[in-house]
Amino acid sequence: MDKYQVEANFCKAGKNCESSHITGTWSTIYDQSFKVELDNGLRFLSNFKYSLKPNISSNPLKASLAQLEDLKTGDYGKF
Repeated sequence: MDKYQVEANFCKAGKNCESSHITGTWSTIYDQSFKVELDNGLRFLSNFKYSLKPNISSNPLKASLAQLEDLKTGDYGKF
């Protein structure tokens, strides 16, 4: 897995950020998420959001199962 360098700052309650940096690495997990591992032991994972193209379903939450059951992980053209 490729590792890329990151720097982070600790910000208490989203404000008052410390001036010191915490180093670490980031990488992707397939084409689904980012993983960040900091040298102080903290780890973060953030999933990507995918949206269906309107020609597949204008509202996936209301779509019938028949509209969605043929979707595969490699169907990049449908997202």
